[in-house]
Amino acid sequence: MLRYLIQNDTIKNILGNRRLRHFIRSYSKKNTNDRNDSCTQLPAGAHEVSGNQNITTKSWNNNGIEKILEKCFITIPQRSDVVIIGGGAIGSSIAYWLKKRMFKDFHVAVIEQDPTYCDASTTLSVGGLRQQFSLEENIEMSLYGAEFLRNINEHLAIDGEPPVDIQFHPYGYLMLATDSAGCVGLDKEGWFDPWLLLCAFKKKAISLGVQYIQAKAIDFITEEAVLIENENIKVNKLREVIVKLPNGNTESISFAAAVIAAGAHSQEIAKKAGIGVGQGIFAVPLPVEPRKRYVYCFHCPDGPGLNTPLTIDPTQTYFRRDGLANNYICGRPPNKGEEPQTNNLDVDHEYFETNVWPVLAHRVKSFENLKVKSSWAGYYEYNTFDQNGIIGRHPCHKNLFIATGFSGHGIQQAPAVGRAMMELIFDSRFKTLNLSRLGFERFEYGEPVKVLHITEEAISKPSENQVAVKWLLAPVNPADINTIQGKYPSKPPLPATPGNEGVGEIIEVGGQVTNLCVGDKVVPNGTNLGTWRTHAIYEPEDLLKIPKEIGIVEASMMNVNPCTAYRMLKDFVCLKPGDTIIQNGGNSAVGLMVIQLCKIWNYRTVNVIRDRPNLQELKDQLIAIGADEVLTESEIRKTQIFKSQKLPQPKLALNCISGQSATEIMRHLMHGGLMVTYGGMSREPVTVPPSALIFKDITLKGFWMTAWTKANMESKERLNMFNELAIFFKDKRLQAPPHKLVPFCEYQEAIANALNISGKSGVKYILDMTKS
Repeated sequence: MLRYLIQNDTIKNILGNRRLRHFIRSYSKKNTNDRNDSCTQLPAGAHEVSGNQNITTKSWNNNGIEKILEKCFITIPQRSDVVIIGGGAIGSSIAYWLKKRMFKDFHVAVIEQDPTYCDASTTLSVGGLRQQFSLEENIEMSLYGAEFLRNINEHLAIDGEPPVDIQFHPYGYLMLATDSAGCVGLDKEGWFDPWLLLCAFKKKAISLGVQYIQAKAIDFITEEAVLIENENIKVNKLREVIVKLPNGNTESISFAAAVIAAGAHSQEIAKKAGIGVGQGIFAVPLPVEPRKRYVYCFHCPDGPGLNTPLTIDPTQTYFRRDGLANNYICGRPPNKGEEPQTNNLDVDHEYFETNVWPVLAHRVKSFENLKVKSSWAGYYEYNTFDQNGIIGRHPCHKNLFIATGFSGHGIQQAPAVGRAMMELIFDSRFKTLNLSRLGFERFEYGEPVKVLHITEEAISKPSENQVAVKWLLAPVNPADINTIQGKYPSKPPLPATPGNEGVGEIIEVGGQVTNLCVGDKVVPNGTNLGTWRTHAIYEPEDLLKIPKEIGIVEASMMNVNPCTAYRMLKDFVCLKPGDTIIQNGGNSAVGLMVIQLCKIWNYRTVNVIRDRPNLQELKDQLIAIGADEVLTESEIRKTQIFKSQKLPQPKLALNCISGQSATEIMRHLMHGGLMVTYGGMSREPVTVPPSALIFKDITLKGFWMTAWTKANMESKERLNMFNELAIFFKDKRLQAPPHKLVPFCEYQEAIANALNISGKSGVKYILDMTKS
């Protein structure tokens, strides 16, 4: 069978709030035998150099923070309630929020390999704070971060110490959209010193009792437990982390929960926990990798003033002020395919001369005479999947949490991420901000050609109340592809076998089954039955018996497209013989069924298709199966068939394209007409002119066959629909659309071609299990 990875919701609540708290507290009482090996704490700050030296950090005015931290001598505990791997801004924020929530009898240890943070993302950050994101969660985290920074002393101040100052400059964030225009940020945008924020988080966390340990996480010890019956899904619990100290010795630390917050090195740590190197869910890697970036500091005596916003050009070249002495920092990510090697931290000074300086000089004339003072390089954590943060618990490591992959905006989101992870660890859910869409589960989906694979399993015998089915054919539908990609509302549990349609044959029947016999042809009686397989065991109610006279190709397509066309023609408008419907996607699988059903019921159809080389050939094919008019997208805009009364104005419009195409067919509806949207192949919204609503009283509705099926599983109406469609197929009044049978073992061809369909080929790909 074909299987792929999808979230299993039964895993979500394993580490519940009450259970975790009890476990942590009982665990903490045993934490009495800490070893006394000392480890390095946050060291003296980095330095600034000029010229072509390989420099990774710069000098910062830390206001004595380093000296204070040098007084904290850290020991290695044998146990800790929570171990955080990565002591940068994200890890330190999580540590702070955890200890703030539970100060007493709760131990947090932070493992940081390099307390100088020489190659960390923090040292590369310009400390930008912006709200200009396309993802709502990123906007919410940035807004939360802005409020946190404005009131930072309410959170991170320490009694008896000077107020925290991260040099927050709320002067905006200017993103230049064209050569002459741009958009400037709001009052909660600007920049701050990321190093000072990291130090403030770390200092506060240490004051609350967090232990920082200089060490490298090199392995985990795991307890394994099978928690989901009959699915062979193993849910693991990590027990200990093995760390390597600067002197070369190794130690182990037991924990109740662990957090990977190691920035650019997170994937390396995740592999130690078996993520990306195992089978099933564990084959899914953490998609975070290091990217090398350069930052340049330059001086310009007559450059822009202190209130200049952090500015970014369409080339992604950026600059901002850095202090009072007309100093600035700048940089630019490389072009796609030109990523520098990450095996060293050498700075490419020619890159500045070639790619950065020309853009700066073009934007700000005074920058023509700038002078570079220093530069440094570091590793930038890059989420190769979607460039958004990864925040949540691993689906099958019930006590492993992940906070990484922020791809350039981690420093501004650190306050929100720290709080969110604290809530997830203690309360098993996000409370302040709902960040559930940023969890690891989204990586379990993917492009079908990458995540699908054939597995072989032993065929079991059906029980007394079950039947065994041999699947014969199964179509590849857009909904199947979207489900595998994780873009469809319907999400079967993991691991899953795709396929909503198909035709099979009963090969064995349990002793108590009376309504099915060996040799009967059946189709799915519901959704997510998983038809892309050769054999399966089902309950009788999962299947519908069909007449043997129906061809297996037609039978394999009965569940989705014919039913969708049938319901849209029956449920929304009272159509009478002679009435007209108009539809786009006229040569789609549903469109072909609409044409044939309308011919059977004596409705007139106007069918819109896309322009193509073999246009007349396709028009002739559609007219041959019953279409009255076939027009292209350009022809429908100027057609006179309704004004000339060649056809009555349509009562009903069926839209599977959306965008401009939907607007065009809507325009031809009669007064009081209705448009049903059942797809969005253009990936554009449905745009409604106000005149259509005000002056023509047009109604818009949506239709999803899956929802209708779930609501009508046992209805007489559904049974009548199947019976009527079966008669139409049996009598050859309904015919299968153009199709190609692909042997099951060559499923990649069907998947790849189904993904490449642009609305012009009109060929349906069907997996043929009889040739597996």
